[in-house]
Amino acid sequence: MLKKDQHIIGIFVDYHNLMISLREYFTLPYPDISLVKNYAGGLGKIVIFQIYGDWNLFNKHRKYLKTLGGIKLINEPHMKTNGKKKELVDMRMAFDIGVCLERSPEIDLFILVSGDGHFLTVLKQIRIRGKKVLIIAEQNSLNLHLKKSFAPHILTYQELVESFLKTSTKNSKISRLLPSKIEEGVVVYEKY
Repeated sequence: MLKKDQHIIGIFVDYHNLMISLREYFTLPYPDISLVKNYAGGLGKIVIFQIYGDWNLFNKHRKYLKTLGGIKLINEPHMKTNGKKKELVDMRMAFDIGVCLERSPEIDLFILVSGDGHFLTVLKQIRIRGKKVLIIAEQNSLNLHLKKSFAPHILTYQELVESFLKTSTKNSKISRLLPSKIEEGVVVYEKY
């Protein structure tokens, strides 16, 4: 049974976006999705956790992700058009989020792991429906329009990493920015 302040959560991850964004800043072979899972688990019950990517290209990553459990890998291969690869993940994710919004009314918190501006419309629709949104993205790859529209709803991947690396240090940034509550579609951080 959930506590009064816990949420029913749906998580949607654009794996390629996160991986490419983090490549410059971290030396890990894969983005640590367990950080997202652990963080979200502290906010409530995760009922949907879908990670989208072209798993034919990311075979080793797929094997790693399968070890985490509780996630569903959605294969969305690249499509070739005029000799160029086109990624269809964004369209598929936006569609699936819309379907989830209609079919799973119990979900009250949608977590998007991507800094891509293509999700702006669907995220606004979530908010219109009275649901809450949290965006987790690499700070330097966050789309300007997402940043402007959802500034209080954003947690950077760097802050997420810091929170788990320095959990015992009370002076770490994240220990001063722990999510205290989520209200009116906004993640509210209280400074200690």
